[in-house]
Amino acid sequence: QTVEVAAGLGPVLAVYAALDELGGACWGLMEREAAAAEKLSAQFFSPANLKKMAKEATEKSSEGGAKAHKNSKKERERKMRQARAEAAIKWAEGVIGCALRAWGVHAALEGMHDDTGGNTDAPSGLPEKVTKHPVPERFRPFTIADIQTKNDDASPSSADTTLLRTLCRRSPLFGPFWGYVCHSLRMRTERLLKYNAPSGADKQTDDAEGISRASRYDPAEAAALYPAVRAAAAEALGPLVDAAARSARA
Repeated sequence: QTVEVAAGLGPVLAVYAALDELGGACWGLMEREAAAAEKLSAQFFSPANLKKMAKEATEKSSEGGAKAHKNSKKERERKMRQARAEAAIKWAEGVIGCALRAWGVHAALEGMHDDTGGNTDAPSGLPEKVTKHPVPERFRPFTIADIQTKNDDASPSSADTTLLRTLCRRSPLFGPFWGYVCHSLRMRTERLLKYNAPSGADKQTDDAEGISRASRYDPAEAAALYPAVRAAAAEALGPLVDAAARSARA
């Protein structure tokens, strides 16, 4: 998929370069893929989705008459595991698809010649028209310049800093994109686990996305997503890791 994206984008980016709009076009593509990844995560990691999966699992486990009803609790647990796995795979493949398209932009830029993309910026090998272009606000906390000077909710944790710094050196374009996507996902899952906070004030407060903290669902259902999410993400990451490895060897 990355190879196909890079091949298709090459001529398009060359036109943007000729119009001296390469940097803005590339960051625009990063913002589009980041927004798409966020939408997928918002749909998956939501109280509404958790309640929907629980309701469907309960209904399916109660089908089949008296014998099925006798084992309905066990059957519900099996249906819930199956539902989590299927939903997690769909989510992970969607998010990694966004990342592959974003990496495809990096790969296309690597193949551009100096006469279309400007001088290359070592060590990333990307055109300076991209690396010197102003970074969009949402990605700014995840650039090399900012991750070493900021320590707030919009910045990566110290445990992630070294990895992100390495990734940003490899690609000043993809690195901030990936840092933002991962940080946004972490913040979303943390909010999901806090929706059922016990205090009355929390229960009456909506978050920035308009999701009520009073949404009723079993908090354990949110934590129970972890095995399915971990397995799905590990499987889906393979093509992205392979694409990055091929680019590094090129």
